[in-house]
Amino acid sequence: EPEGHPFICAALNSVAPHNTEKDYKEAFDQEFGGKVSQWAQKTHNVLFKKAYLNTYGCWADVESLQDGGIKAPYCTLSNFMLGYASRSKLNQYQIMPIFDPEFEVYCDEHAKALAATKDDPWLLGHFGDNEMPLKQKDIIKLNLALPEQDHGHQEALRFLEEREKTPDDITPADDKAFCTKVISRYYRIISSAIKRYDPNHLFIGTRFHGGVMSQDCTFLASAPWVDVISVNYYHHWTINQSEITKWANLSGRPIMATEWYAKGEDSGLENTNGAGYIVEHQSGRGAFYENFAMGMLRNPNAVGYHWFRYIDSTNSNVGVYDIRYQPWNTLTESMGRINSRMYSLSDYLTTAAHNTAFLDKDETVPE
Repeated sequence: EPEGHPFICAALNSVAPHNTEKDYKEAFDQEFGGKVSQWAQKTHNVLFKKAYLNTYGCWADVESLQDGGIKAPYCTLSNFMLGYASRSKLNQYQIMPIFDPEFEVYCDEHAKALAATKDDPWLLGHFGDNEMPLKQKDIIKLNLALPEQDHGHQEALRFLEEREKTPDDITPADDKAFCTKVISRYYRIISSAIKRYDPNHLFIGTRFHGGVMSQDCTFLASAPWVDVISVNYYHHWTINQSEITKWANLSGRPIMATEWYAKGEDSGLENTNGAGYIVEHQSGRGAFYENFAMGMLRNPNAVGYHWFRYIDSTNSNVGVYDIRYQPWNTLTESMGRINSRMYSLSDYLTTAAHNTAFLDKDETVPE
């Protein structure tokens, strides 16, 4: 942190008033008198003084919080690739247009806005994007499937020619090498743009998810360009310590878990959306928080954990608050139980005497 002290980032994503959205507006007006400043103060008091969180994570409405008098650590999301290429295009081709020469120009222009907060001591750092398609499997064929004039198609052909290969004899090693090239180029471009206009804050990655987290090249190729590796860590009830340690060893960077959550059946919601676990009661959500956070605290390579998200959707119990802007108290109590002691817990759990028993264990809960 700015004064040189160790900092473990206990954050919450998507903290925003939602006061203009039809599913929340009536409850917002009733709870806060329609005033965003009231929302900011009341919400901050619960999140930072009861749940003992210390950072506003991805998608936070920092402007509304600061307008309400709140000064606290926060992160930003720049959406470099998503701003350049629509989500529909990314989904259609399952790849990023990383070889478009215009992308680098776009990133430089887009990053100029970061200069406005380059001296803000409350800013932790910047996420470049969220959950980009970086899988190495069939990546060359996916690029070759683009129109012939597309830069990705042309780069894939050049890559094969350099390796004296044809599209018919592509091997997994070829895909891995090309994926490494893609990841390295992507991270070089956005990291350079970020650091050009904000050299004072962290580049905290692009929130890896799914299969890309099983690829060594994901961590090796991005490592020279990021300050922190961020992962959206689903389908684990308990942290797989050897996995976290492997990612840190591959990258030489600390690890931050930037999405994870559980949904309660007792919420009255259908809980059909989202990747989080479903548990029977709110007490199970609290237990999950405590167990997951403790798992991160016991790994010396881990520097933070960000719950997704601030408020429930109309369908799923993903939030720390329900859709009436009432906190799920059992969950916030569990958050506070761990976060108020995070530094002493980390000191205790990361000692060699306590690490040897579990750092190499795969503690994934079976389905």
